[in-house]
Formats: sequence, C-alpha cells, structure tokens
Amino acid sequence: MHDFSLHYSVKKSIFLLFHFTIGYFVLYPFILVTVVTFLGFEIWLTNGVVDITYSLLMLVISILLTKDLIFRSINELSDHPLKTLKVIATTFPMMLLSSFVLNFLISNLTGQTESANQGYLIELFKQYPYLIIIQALVYAPIVEEIMFRGLVFGALSRKSIPIAMITSSLLFGIAHVYDSLLTGNFADLWFIPTYAMLGYFLNRAYLKSGTLVSSMALHFLNNALGLFAISLLGMF
Repeated sequence: MHDFSLHYSVKKSIFLLFHFTIGYFVLYPFILVTVVTFLGFEIWLTNGVVDITYSLLMLVISILLTKDLIFRSINELSDHPLKTLKVIATTFPMMLLSSFVLNFLISNLTGQTESANQGYLIELFKQYPYLIIIQALVYAPIVEEIMFRGLVFGALSRKSIPIAMITSSLLFGIAHVYDSLLTGNFADLWFIPTYAMLGYFLNRAYLKSGTLVSSMALHFLNNALGLFAISLLGMF
C-alpha cells in the first residue's frame, strides 16, 4: 500500500486549507479584481486576461506549496511507469462510460442536457478559446488534482481509505456546481453524482498507481475530449 498521508506541520496544513478554500474561491479573485480595477484596466475583466493571470498564479503557487507531493508523485512514476500507464488505460474507458450513463439518466429524468458549469465552458470557449484551453488542459488537471487527490484524499487516507475516497469525490462534485449553489440554481445539484463519479475514478487511479500523474493525465484526457466535442459541435 502506498503512503498517501501528508507529513505537514499543523501550521502548513492550516495554511493549505485556507489557500484552497477561502483563498481559492474568494480572497485571491477579490484581490486580483480590486488591483486591476484600481489600476484602471477594467477591460482585462472582460477579455480573459484576469482569468488567465489568476489561473497561472494559482497554478504556480499551488505547485510551490506542495512541491514535495509533486516530487513524490514524479518519483513514483519513474519507478513504475508501465503500471501508471496501465492504470490510465484501464480507468479512462470506465470513467467515460460512467459519465455517459449518468448524464443520460439525468437528462431523461430532468430534461437537462448539461450542467451550468458545462454550459458556461461552452459559451466561454466560443469567445475565448485560449482561456478555456489553459484552464481545462493545464490549470484544472494540476491544481484540482493537488487539491482533491493530493491533499483531501491524502489527509483522510491515514484514517480510512473508503472515507478518503467518498469525501474527496463528493467535494470534487460539489466544487463543480459551487457557482450554481451561490446563484440559487439548485437544479444543478442533479449533476453532483456525475462529477463525484469522475472524482471517484480519479481517486481510484491515484490509489492504484500511487502517483498524482495518473489522475492528472486522466483529468487532462477527460477535459481534452470535452473540448474536442465542443469544437466539433461548433463546426455544425
């Protein structure tokens, strides 16, 4: 069994909790928007510059804060490259099938064909494709895997692997309908199982391979396939 637990001090653990919750969702975006507005560059708020800047800053800071976790995953990949590839190759089809089945059921039960998050990404991709490419293919696969697999799963794994799997998966699902909950779009709650199931397979890949590289790669492939589908739909 791999050691997924985190050996951080209480001070660092509290700071990371703050960084990936209040900082991630509230404080950092507020500071960035305030600075941009104060400098008189409001146009950056509507042309994607602020979003790209935030994504890149969050990416760099998150990697620096958890570099030991990243190095541990890289070392595990170096020691067992074929095992990691096998986990990715066997997990990806199951992940896609589960998403297809859940989305099909939700669509038939509710009449909703996509979550608010998916609809937002589609519209944003039409306006600023470069922004979504950075966020979906670089930012999300790295930062979200550090957050939900490396930290949440890692912190809870010492107590119980099943609890770590369930909690990390549910939080991953809730995070993807977070904006809808704030705006009162509670119909989007139907899509929590879809995102949570995706989180489950990403957790499963991390558990079986011992490296975040596997869950990052699967996250990248899932998002890349989604962007490819959006691109195809845009041609017709």
